[in-house]
Amino acid sequence: MFLKIFRRFFIFSSLINSKFRILILKLKYPNIKISGKTFIDKNCKIVCVDGGNLVLKDAYINYNTFIFCANNAYLEITNS
Repeated sequence: MFLKIFRRFFIFSSLINSKFRILILKLKYPNIKISGKTFIDKNCKIVCVDGGNLVLKDAYINYNTFIFCANNAYLEITNS
């Protein structure tokens, strides 16, 4: 019983942290569009240089991933 409650709390806290990471990315990089059920795990580094367009839709960005969107580039990650 206790482990079940602990597991649900852990899942809920990781979802809240992912939403917070998404909010920070949207504020930091105005050319990022994140929608759907996108989940960003901890220790991910996402950089979108001015002029680059990054679209994340229904994506799961796993632990310790590095995504770089260069100047005048368009990167779209969907359903992955």
